[in-house]
Amino acid sequence: MSIINEDLARQAKHNRSFDDYVEGCATEEYNSVILGVKERIESAKERVSAEGIERLDKLFSSYCVRYADWVNKSNANGARHVSAMISGGSNYDMRKHEKFLSREDSLWKEYQEIQEVGLKIQAIIRGDKIIKSDASDATDQLTAKIEELQKAQDRMKFVNAYYRKNNTLVGCEGFSEETARQEDERIKNDYSWCRQPYPSFTLTNHNAKIRAAKERLEQLSKLKEKTSKETVVNGIRVVENIEEVRIQLFFDGKPETEMRNKLKANGFRWAPSVGAWQRQLNNSGIYAARRILEIQKTGDQK
Repeated sequence: MSIINEDLARQAKHNRSFDDYVEGCATEEYNSVILGVKERIESAKERVSAEGIERLDKLFSSYCVRYADWVNKSNANGARHVSAMISGGSNYDMRKHEKFLSREDSLWKEYQEIQEVGLKIQAIIRGDKIIKSDASDATDQLTAKIEELQKAQDRMKFVNAYYRKNNTLVGCEGFSEETARQEDERIKNDYSWCRQPYPSFTLTNHNAKIRAAKERLEQLSKLKEKTSKETVVNGIRVVENIEEVRIQLFFDGKPETEMRNKLKANGFRWAPSVGAWQRQLNNSGIYAARRILEIQKTGDQK
């Protein structure tokens, strides 16, 4: 079953055009966009560590869901509104038209936020290069990063509060008069819809970064309290390598093509330096290893 609602897409098309709707075109367009993003994600994976690959996979999964939701909401808005060209100008309901435009404006802002995937990919690449989980001072780096992020969050809140109170940034601490007036003009032209220097979604996204960094710091702190352990399951040596922050699968020889595909699908990458298939050591990595082992177990029983 398609995650794109073709009925809504069909009705939206009929409400704004005399042309016939091509069945399945909304799903086809969605799949085309998703394929483009997937290609960018796969290209980015070549430049990051196993941890970066995991973050890129999460970004892609999130994008697929959010974009599908946006497409359906956009078509739902179109399905509720018949354009004047179709309905005719006589007794045209301008109140409904204004509501439609208001929803379109909100949907456009949401679309712009979703399409920032390219910036997020680059942020993951940069962040992956800055802090490695297996670095000796990773927890210190993360602690410093959290402090910087929190200061930035507090600064944005302060600036927003000042602007709401004074309707200008002139006189705000940290701004020269010239810069403040330039910012006032930018807010007036670009952010008139939210009437503050930093939109709410910027603060929300930044706060999510703080939470993610704190969660990662907590995970690394817990890992430091553990010791590496090794088990053998169905002939596969499984190593939870605390020092390298990797979960590693050692096979007796080269796995079959099907198994290699399943390893890759579960986020594992071949590391010739250690002779193992590995990925980041965290809960997701452990669960992925269990899925692989279950796959191997099932296959052995056939």
